[in-house]
Amino acid sequence: MTNIESIAIERFQSGSPISLDSCQLKRELVGSRVVMVIDCPSTEKCHELWRDRYLLMRRCLDLWLANQIVISYKGHPYGRTPMRQPLV
Repeated sequence: MTNIESIAIERFQSGSPISLDSCQLKRELVGSRVVMVIDCPSTEKCHELWRDRYLLMRRCLDLWLANQIVISYKGHPYGRTPMRQPLV
């Protein structure tokens, strides 16, 4: 991970409408798209993130971090947002 990427992820975490302190965040390349993976320690946290997934996706797009968010519970997929094109 580059310094710029680390700073962007920190800004995403700090400016998020939901507390992401207990979650692990990482970016992955899937084909030609970048995906933000948010790994949660509990299913309750997954439910909370899933409920507000579009707010999180908007924040990702604003920071040019990813085209999609994947929420997972201890490494197992929980849900994913539709693939989005960044706003220009």
